[in-house]
Amino acid sequence: MLNSSFIHKQLITTKFLSRCYTCRNELRCKVLVVGAGAGGCSVVWRLHKKLSDKDIIVIEPSAVHYYQPLFTLIGAGIKKFPQSHKPLQSILPSKVMWLKDQVDEFDPCNNAVFTHCGLRVRYDSLVIGVGLKNDYDKIPGLSRYLKDPLVQVSTIYSPQFCTKCWCNVHRFGGGHAIFTFPKEVGKCSGAAQKIMYLAHDYWKKVIYFCLD
Repeated sequence: MLNSSFIHKQLITTKFLSRCYTCRNELRCKVLVVGAGAGGCSVVWRLHKKLSDKDIIVIEPSAVHYYQPLFTLIGAGIKKFPQSHKPLQSILPSKVMWLKDQVDEFDPCNNAVFTHCGLRVRYDSLVIGVGLKNDYDKIPGLSRYLKDPLVQVSTIYSPQFCTKCWCNVHRFGGGHAIFTFPKEVGKCSGAAQKIMYLAHDYWKKVIYFCLD
C-alpha cells in the first residue's frame, strides 16, 4: 500500500499538491491526459482554460519535452539541437498536476489506469497521446550503425540521432544518397521527404558552388 507522501513525491506541480483527490494509492480527476508530447500538451492547455486545474492530471515519465518537428530542421543544419527541447514543467500550465510516471495498464471498463509505480488513477474522461516508439532493431544492424559516428547512416526521427543526420549531410561529398520512406504508418511520414528536399537544397548550393 502506497502512502500519501510517496504519491506527492510522484506528483510534480508548482502549487496546490494537496488539492489532488488522493485515497491511499489512488488518484482521481475529471480528465486524465496520458502523454505530454505536442498533442498531449496542447490538449492540457485547452482544457485548463475551461476546467479547474485540480480537475486535470497528466501522466508522463519524461522530464524533458521535445518538439519533434524541429528534428528535421536540425538534421538539415537549419536549427540547433538545444532549440528542440525544454523542461516539461516549463511547458505545462503551472497548476496542472503532472504525475512523473508511466501507465502500465488501461482499465477502460472502470475508468482507471494503473501506473508503473503502483498508483491507480481514476478519471471521468481519458485522453491518450503517447505517440509512437521507433523500434530500430526491426531492421538488422540499424541500431549499431546509427550509434557508430563513422557510419553514414542516420535518422531525423530521434533526438539521439538527428544531429548525426546533419553531420552526414554536411560531410557528403557527392555520389548516391539514399532516403527511405516508411512503408507503414510512422511519425510524420512527410518528414522523410522534407529532409531529402532540404539536404538536396544544401548540396546544390555547396557542392555545385565548389565545382564551379
